[in-house]
Amino acid sequence: MQADGSVGYIVATGIDADPEYNLYGVEWPIVYKTTNHGVTWEKIPAFDFSVLTAFNEHLWPLRADFDKVVPKWYNKWAAEENQSSNGVTVDKNGNLHIAAYVRSTYSIHPDSLNYVYSEEPKFIFDVFMESDGIWNAIFVDSIRTDKHTFGTLDMDQRISMSRTEDGSKVFVTWADTDTRIWGSTFTTNMAPDIFSWAFDIDTRLYSVPENRTAFSDIWGDNFWLHVSDMVLTEGDMYYIPVSTSTSGATEDDAVTHHYVRGINFQETEWILAHNKTSHLPNDSEDIAKISQNYPNPFNGTTQVDVTLAKTAQDLKAGIYTYSVIANGERTTRKMMVK
Repeated sequence: MQADGSVGYIVATGIDADPEYNLYGVEWPIVYKTTNHGVTWEKIPAFDFSVLTAFNEHLWPLRADFDKVVPKWYNKWAAEENQSSNGVTVDKNGNLHIAAYVRSTYSIHPDSLNYVYSEEPKFIFDVFMESDGIWNAIFVDSIRTDKHTFGTLDMDQRISMSRTEDGSKVFVTWADTDTRIWGSTFTTNMAPDIFSWAFDIDTRLYSVPENRTAFSDIWGDNFWLHVSDMVLTEGDMYYIPVSTSTSGATEDDAVTHHYVRGINFQETEWILAHNKTSHLPNDSEDIAKISQNYPNPFNGTTQVDVTLAKTAQDLKAGIYTYSVIANGERTTRKMMVK
């Protein structure tokens, strides 16, 4: 909530009984807001999360409609195979942020409701409200492994959110086994490192997600992550208080807890720009004309021409990312505009 306690939220994810708040019958955020220190609470206006650009750029469409993406939140109250933690915080403007593992809905037909793609990549998003009450989202990172089970104890990525005292910067922290280092044979989160990402509310710049504990003394040994709600600030440095736990040899042995150093950010790490626009246009003809591909049919290479209705590519100086998706695999590269 806000520092003075005036603005706060109650957040859950589930299937709302009111169809106005959930058009497709899948798990979405259910949010109540107070602006008077909790004296009264009101349900926030309904919103169709399927229109958010970030979801449409990363998630897979419905099998029955390739132009429609329906996001599905995983949560702690769903069936065991669908459980995952969500992180939440409130920024300087009193707007809610939810960091969550969001997946694509395979079908919204009543006979197969809540089906998901088994081979689809798993993604973390920061889903947040703008000051105009409209929702927005930013892709944070891919989840590399599934949850880890030790005896009767389960550990997912334990996605958490923090903020600076003034709420001008928000942070996402989670634990995941880095398959780029350990190899793809780790299908479960057996060697977790601590990853972090940050977003500047004022400049709308965000950081590249980074493995903060790779090759350190606690490399691959960061279980049952706990993250502070508040971030410590010192000059242009931001420190995220984090602790991890180590289990004993058996479930009857004591668990030890450790404070983790080195989970921090510098101002220079906010390098990627986020556009405030959150929605896909309803009709692409309003902004562009897109040609039929040619030659058609083709073998190997084809071309599509895009004619914009008005100037829209005057990019400001900075670093941008572009992605190519093929066979369910995503490759992302950076380009710099001077």
